[in-house]
Amino acid sequence: MKPSGNVQYWVDCIIFLLFLLVSVSGGVLACCLPKGAGHVPFFFLSRFSWKMLHLWSGVMFVSLVFVHLLLHYRWIIVMTKKVFGARDG
Repeated sequence: MKPSGNVQYWVDCIIFLLFLLVSVSGGVLACCLPKGAGHVPFFFLSRFSWKMLHLWSGVMFVSLVFVHLLLHYRWIIVMTKKVFGARDG
């Protein structure tokens, strides 16, 4: 069964949004809330909240990338055979 283009589109959109969330939360943790910052909030979230946001958005990101690869499994197989398959000549 071929997955619907609509499903692939929404999976890709969510992956993109999660990528942005992981990137922004990682930047906040690295630049704005260094270790030892204590409970100083940044945009109303503590360092612990930013770490949890970063962790769980990263877990969801990796999970959906796996789903993305599963949805494109046939294409990956066909392209791998084209690139590494037997060559005439």
